[in-house]
Amino acid sequence: MDEADILSDRIAILSEGRLISLGSSVFLKNKFGEAFQIFACKKERSMDYTSIITRITTEAMIPIRLTDQTEEELVFSVPITTDSHKLEKFFTSFDSKRDSYLLGEYGISAPTLQEIFVRLSPQREYIVPRRKAGILGKLKRTFQGIQVDTDQQQLMNTHATVYGAASAGSSREVIPIAYEEGTGLNDSII
Repeated sequence: MDEADILSDRIAILSEGRLISLGSSVFLKNKFGEAFQIFACKKERSMDYTSIITRITTEAMIPIRLTDQTEEELVFSVPITTDSHKLEKFFTSFDSKRDSYLLGEYGISAPTLQEIFVRLSPQREYIVPRRKAGILGKLKRTFQGIQVDTDQQQLMNTHATVYGAASAGSSREVIPIAYEEGTGLNDSII
């Protein structure tokens, strides 16, 4: 995706054989990108940053919200449609108050084509059949096959014994009965 972003004049986003969107990377990012990400490193890892986060979001003159927080950094998102003059004022203020926020270095990330593609593509759940893998799964499937073969052989031997008994002068006659598959009638009447 990065190569397409850098090298292409126009980018087509296809999903399941259908054209979803076509345009330059700037057009796609402006049209479908949701927000800039601001990554700010914490100076004090063990400290609770809840009050600092509240200060940042209330003092900002732009719509900013916390999207992620780890032990090492805070991640904020700012809508991509935010006025550039307001962004400039925010970053000027943020730079001057960064030490009071106990934040170190920070960086800004624009929406990527990968994020846009994932957002635009219909998300489908593909069900993978569950079965044991590896040598244990192969052994289990092999032995299950042997068991089926053994059961079928036993059934054939029983069937032959019944017919053999009938033809050996038994007074009872074996009459096979027709059955419809799925009804459970798979017996013979003796």
